[in-house]
Amino acid sequence: PQLIARINLPHKPSRKLLHSLISRLGTKHPQAMVYPLSVALLSPKEDRRLAAETLMANFRQHSKKLVEEALLVSGELVRTAISWYEQWYDGIDDASRYYYGAGNIQAMLDILLPLHKMIEKASTHQEESFLQVIGRDLNEA
Repeated sequence: PQLIARINLPHKPSRKLLHSLISRLGTKHPQAMVYPLSVALLSPKEDRRLAAETLMANFRQHSKKLVEEALLVSGELVRTAISWYEQWYDGIDDASRYYYGAGNIQAMLDILLPLHKMIEKASTHQEESFLQVIGRDLNEA
C-alpha cells in the first residue's frame, strides 16, 4: 500500500523507478499488488488513475484472471458499500452547489448524468427498492 500510494510521484525518474519496482513485485507476487491498484483505479486524481491503469495493464499480461477477479471484487465492494440513496444525496448536493453557487451547468450535468446511467440497471433488492420509491421522480427530473 505504501508503494501504491506514491505511484503518481511528480518527479518522473523516481516515478519510473517506482513503477519498475512495482512491476517486478507484481510479477512475483501479483496478489499483493493487484487489489491496492484496483483501489487506485478509482482515484479522482487523473494522474494517479492513469498510473494505476498502466501498472494494471502490465499485470494483465501475466495474471489476467487474477486482475479481472480483483477488479470485480473491488467494484462490488465499492458498489455495495455506498447505497444509491447516499450517492444520489451527495450527487444532488454537489450538483446544486455547482448550479446555484458557481452557475456551472456543465459541472452539474457531469455529476447527475452518471447517476442517471447508474439507475438504469438494479442488481440488488435495495437498488430495486430505490427505483420503486424515487426512480420515476428522478427520471422525470
